[in-house]
Amino acid sequence: MRRVLVTGGTRGIGYATIAISFKNARYKVCVAYIGRPAEAHKIGKDGISALEWDVSNFEVCKANISKA
Repeated sequence: MRRVLVTGGTRGIGYATIAISFKNARYKVCVAYIGRPAEAHKIGKDGISALEWDVSNFEVCKANISKA
């Protein structure tokens, strides 16, 4: 199965257009977010995983990419 990571994908265009489109195309979708746990929890109901992480931090990205 192909995977995609969408940054800023818990709301707006990132979610409504990008994350959902990939999910509908049968990708395993994970969104990265900062500071919006309520929105991230909602998208879990759509079969999209969400991880809170700062994608501007390279070390954090290396540590979390295997979780996505």
